[in-house]
Amino acid sequence: MQRKMADRKEAVKTVVHVMGYDSKKFGGLERYILDLAKAAAPKGIKIVVMYNLKPKSEEYLQQLKENNIELYVANALKPKEFFKVFYKVMKLHKPAIIHSHFQPLWPGIFGYMLGCKHRWNTIRLMLVDENIKEADNISQLKKSTRIYRALINKFNTRFFAVSNAVNKQYTTFYPSHAHKFEVLHNGGKTNPFSKEESRAKLGFSNDTLYICCIAFASKTKGVDILIDAVNELTKKGINKPFKLCLIGLMEGAEITNQLMDSIKKYGLQDKVINFGIINNVPEVLPAMDIFVQPSRSESLSNSIIEAGFAGVPAIGSDVGGIPEVIVNNKTGMLFPVGDFKELANKLETLLTNDGLRQEMGAKSRQHKIDNFLMQDKINTLINYYISAK
Repeated sequence: MQRKMADRKEAVKTVVHVMGYDSKKFGGLERYILDLAKAAAPKGIKIVVMYNLKPKSEEYLQQLKENNIELYVANALKPKEFFKVFYKVMKLHKPAIIHSHFQPLWPGIFGYMLGCKHRWNTIRLMLVDENIKEADNISQLKKSTRIYRALINKFNTRFFAVSNAVNKQYTTFYPSHAHKFEVLHNGGKTNPFSKEESRAKLGFSNDTLYICCIAFASKTKGVDILIDAVNELTKKGINKPFKLCLIGLMEGAEITNQLMDSIKKYGLQDKVINFGIINNVPEVLPAMDIFVQPSRSESLSNSIIEAGFAGVPAIGSDVGGIPEVIVNNKTGMLFPVGDFKELANKLETLLTNDGLRQEMGAKSRQHKIDNFLMQDKINTLINYYISAK
């Protein structure tokens, strides 16, 4: 009996996910970890997670506990502190794979030092220059970025690019490591909430159209571009009542304060609803009429995928991986990055054309079902885990 139990224990393959960020909400990446762990367990794969700080969402913490997903806290930005916990995890779980997300340097180096053969990283960011413009060649990157990336490439054994755009940029910049790269898009889930149900819960008016943007407080996300576009729309005086809904901005953050100042400067207070950081995005999205991703750089927008599953057409910057989740003029529209006047024109087109907006929303939902189902992406990743020897 003891021998059988030992054999069964040895058959379990542990994968440590080093998230490398502060989890402030019960969002898409948190749900992804839960779904991955649930799907992996029957295949003999155990998922363990590490975060820089203890996740803020009590619901997420409870879900981790209920699903027997062990959680460790160690800041990947502080090497000595991180190593102490990482060493403990390595000795206790003897993982077959270390899978990092953000901040992949130390998991790669320490994993190598401690003898973990498979050190994988999901790349979720495009490389940008000092002006937050996606780099066309490696010389546009800061020297510190080039050194940092060279070390990551050396000490990690496989990379999952979340878009073709990410894959193309990295393999072009680092051709000697191109054999390590695979494309594995992000995914989402079908949305069970109806537009009517969602609007009723939010108290939204059926006479008003709602534009939505989900973004954390960063200049990269381009929310300032969207606010400029909304100001342009109000100056045009279009004959459609609308409001802008901002989701994800941290209260008190410098960027958030700057955006709120711009809203006041333009006199848009009655046009903007600031939700802040929320945990129920899937319930809120179906209430929206248009989704906007005005990013200056974007590897692949999870929010556009989620909006599509909610039947909401998207307008996005023609940058990075966004064109992979928006089929231009079919499931949504693209505009030149940073061009707030063209964004205003696209918004006006969808705000004033109910039939086109609804048609694009329906096509966007089908496009996401056909190409971006989360479970398909999870199954692909689990197969990679199983095949790792």
